[in-house]
Amino acid sequence: MGIGKTLIMVLALAMSTNAMSADYLFKGGKSGYTIVLPDDASQTERTAAHELQSIVKKIGEVTLPIL
Repeated sequence: MGIGKTLIMVLALAMSTNAMSADYLFKGGKSGYTIVLPDDASQTERTAAHELQSIVKKIGEVTLPIL
């Protein structure tokens, strides 16, 4: 799976799941979301997950865990 498809899947899941009983990826420095990678994720997918984590941290001051 390419980096583009991985990011789209992650973002789609983040927007469609209701982890904090509100429609927020993060709020007040907290988030109920995680970034999930399969055990056999490629290096590109791992890099994409870390980049997404970094971007969310910059804009929301929240570090989403990567599992």
